[in-house]
Amino acid sequence: MLEEDKQEMDSAYGRLPPVFQMDDFDRCMLLGVEALYCTIEFQLRPVDPENITDEWKQIMVNLLLWEYFLILIYLSELIPEDHDKLHRKLRTPGHIKHIICQTNEVLPFDIYDTTVIIFLLAYTSFIIFASFYEGLARYKDKRDYQQVTGTLFGKIISCFSIPNNYYRLRTVNHSTETENLKCIQGIRFFNMSLVIMTHSIMGKHIAPINNTRMAETFTEHFGNIFLTAGYVAVQTFFLISAWLLTYHAFLAFEGGKKLNIKILFWIFINRYIRLTPLLLVILALHSTLIAHVTRGPFWDHIIGTEYRNCRKNAWTNLLYLNNYVHPQEMCALHTWYIAADTQIFILALLLLAAIKNYKDKIKWILGISLVIAVSIPGVLAYVYDYDSVVRPFPENMYKFFLNVEEWHALYTAGHSNIGAYIIGMIFGYLFYIYRNVDLFTGRIYGLLYFIFSYGMAIGIVAAAFPMYNSAYIHSKLISAVYWSFGKNIFALAIGIGIFGGTKKLGWFGTWICCWNPVQVLGRLTYSAYMIHMILMRVRYSVLRYPYHMNRYNYFIDAIGDVTSAYFFAFFLCLIFEMPISALQKLWLPQGKQSTEPEQAHSPSIISK
Repeated sequence: MLEEDKQEMDSAYGRLPPVFQMDDFDRCMLLGVEALYCTIEFQLRPVDPENITDEWKQIMVNLLLWEYFLILIYLSELIPEDHDKLHRKLRTPGHIKHIICQTNEVLPFDIYDTTVIIFLLAYTSFIIFASFYEGLARYKDKRDYQQVTGTLFGKIISCFSIPNNYYRLRTVNHSTETENLKCIQGIRFFNMSLVIMTHSIMGKHIAPINNTRMAETFTEHFGNIFLTAGYVAVQTFFLISAWLLTYHAFLAFEGGKKLNIKILFWIFINRYIRLTPLLLVILALHSTLIAHVTRGPFWDHIIGTEYRNCRKNAWTNLLYLNNYVHPQEMCALHTWYIAADTQIFILALLLLAAIKNYKDKIKWILGISLVIAVSIPGVLAYVYDYDSVVRPFPENMYKFFLNVEEWHALYTAGHSNIGAYIIGMIFGYLFYIYRNVDLFTGRIYGLLYFIFSYGMAIGIVAAAFPMYNSAYIHSKLISAVYWSFGKNIFALAIGIGIFGGTKKLGWFGTWICCWNPVQVLGRLTYSAYMIHMILMRVRYSVLRYPYHMNRYNYFIDAIGDVTSAYFFAFFLCLIFEMPISALQKLWLPQGKQSTEPEQAHSPSIISK
């Protein structure tokens, strides 16, 4: 946008009424039975639709702000049905699109809420018992400890012991294989931190803000483009998941292991058992107790909608189909990645079975798969004329992107993320081939490493900057090219970064990713991923007044969200995630017999 147009736009914007007006929620709730706090969605329109002013044309062409105007009012001033009075109060032409009201009545507990509470209390009691049972045995000599924990009962109890799981969590394996792939744990942690920070920044738009002009021009500042990079950062997880699966599959092939239908079935069952218990706990919280935690002006929009969606559609999450079935009413929308990764995981198993049977065709199998996978999002973008990027307009973020077709078709859909997975499979195969070979011994390789890892990753994100500009002229061809190659080039850059890190390239970046404390934090990634959105929703739902956005608040809040996510992830991991991984080794056939680490069966955000 030219500077003259920007000034003209700012001037026009300044003459509009505030986008958010909020009355005192707590004062309203003091009215007792008369308390009624209503959220009203009001759509502006020009005074004379037949003769639209230049100011309105600027607003309608350059931004989507004009579509929504929100005001919060309570009963002592206005009843929702009194539309004429509302128009007089606003002194602005338009019409009411949506009204939702709250009273001071407490939401009653139903059978589902009660069931979840009983389960959590019973499970917590069992965890305490198991912790004391196994923990006290630690004070005995080694022989007595083995007698206590060596029985089947003792082994099962030990799986739920917090001291035992804490020891497992903080123990860093120093085997040759683990050392070679050590940097992956650090990348898990830093990449998940980036995803949480992106959600933190984008999530502020689901709540009222007072400097809405900044929100609407957010992506017109070059530096802010990197704050919206979560959509490409998630490709790292697909890449790592495929890398580990492929590498351990080739190790199994080397040992002469079969890959028949039965083995494929047990590999999938291992994965399902590994993922689902913690997911089920999170879904239970989203569909029950989260609704009772807070009250606030935006409770229904931030908490109530999620509560209803999860009551209705949580079953799709358990089938890992939530990114395809009722996606506009998705429960725990951040779990789309687990669904997509599971869907592509099944495809990857079939490809590995084909590779096992046609070892001499491996380059053809992976090459053709890569071409098809990279082409899919581009073809869809071209055929359906999708935008080049998922635009973080305030209206889109206010609705959690659930109203954006590109978000569903090209971001969360499994078929649009296969490219990064195939790239990960290729790197997993290359790592298997060259795992014991010294490569990149010359200094020039260090320079090339930074260019094709950091440089290429930053460059492909920066390349989208012109597309975010409000004056950008849409092109079907450019959209198709960027959707095909944008996030896949980013995945390629990360793959080069990891591969170089395994060969001791990368200097400080590799060192920090291999640092022992980061190794432990990397193991908390899945729990942090699962819990962070609940924490954000609760925090935003209690806001009483519009939030002021600036880069300082962005940074401080993002760091706080990452810290709180990993703080709660520590307990989730010890109480839910690690007991399940320990139980798997006791009773699942694949878990007993396979020499593959369980992380090979899990998405890249999981590692034990």
